[in-house]
Amino acid sequence: GGATPTTSKVAILSRSFRSDADVDYTFAQVAIDRPAVDYRPNCGNISAAVGPFAVQAGLVRPTEGRTIVRIFNTNTERYIEAEFLVEGGQFVADGDIAIPGVPGHGSPVYLTFIRPDGGATGSLFPTGNLVDRIMFSDGSAVDVSVVDAGNLTVIVDGSSLPDGWDAPWFSDDVDFSLGQWLERIRQEIGYQLNLYTPTTSIHPATHALPKITVVDSPRPYLSRAGQNILPEQITIIARAITMGKPHPAYPLTGGTALAACVKIPGTVANRLASLSPKPSGLVHIGHPSGVTPVDVSVSMVEGHWQVEATRSVRTARPL
Repeated sequence: GGATPTTSKVAILSRSFRSDADVDYTFAQVAIDRPAVDYRPNCGNISAAVGPFAVQAGLVRPTEGRTIVRIFNTNTERYIEAEFLVEGGQFVADGDIAIPGVPGHGSPVYLTFIRPDGGATGSLFPTGNLVDRIMFSDGSAVDVSVVDAGNLTVIVDGSSLPDGWDAPWFSDDVDFSLGQWLERIRQEIGYQLNLYTPTTSIHPATHALPKITVVDSPRPYLSRAGQNILPEQITIIARAITMGKPHPAYPLTGGTALAACVKIPGTVANRLASLSPKPSGLVHIGHPSGVTPVDVSVSMVEGHWQVEATRSVRTARPL
């Protein structure tokens, strides 16, 4: 897989026997430094290839023009709809859509994650709180929001990092001490949610959940592609840490969790976000490779927040 967490991934597909799905899809995260596979999370970017591959492999019979493939993700037991262009019974890969962090251009694949909340824990806010304060033995503290949507994600308030540390907004490396600090937070939440037992030997490569990301208010920066990103273009700035390593862009399932968090008052992301200039529903996530927009719909039902759906655009291409 290229020895990076973002490329060591597998999608396993079969025709679905469900009346409301065309294919069943299982995601596998393959560790890069040990013989281990984690089947608990999902991956949004890999999800973008599921529909086109299902057409190419003859698992579904597409319609000409825009076709929709209904996907059941077995990892989270949630549904995804993939909409893309088909001509002559084949997926059209060529197009003019550019995705930050992805080389070249392609035809758009629109992904709608339907009721993505609670896939890992059964609850959008599994700790029962919009914000949790993590205390450390030295007396320091940091605020986090733990959000289960797309993937279970710990969203860390980047404005409250310990003195002398700065989040790895653009670097490919995490300061060793900062990396240990973030891993302590991640594991603390994992134990709290009973994802691990006291005897579990935890390693970021083999225990991918919960995911963790650091967020802060918008600021100007230069993307990896040399594009000047202005504060008014983004809702929030974020850097995800995947399997102990900084993500080069931003994971789509993590974008689902963060976009939902931004939209819900009282969360870490909501209080740091700049919402007023942005179109209703759209959350623009600033990350090292550029800006990723996520369309999100949340609602309050019987006193509890839930995510109705998120929609994003990706590309896919046969290699």
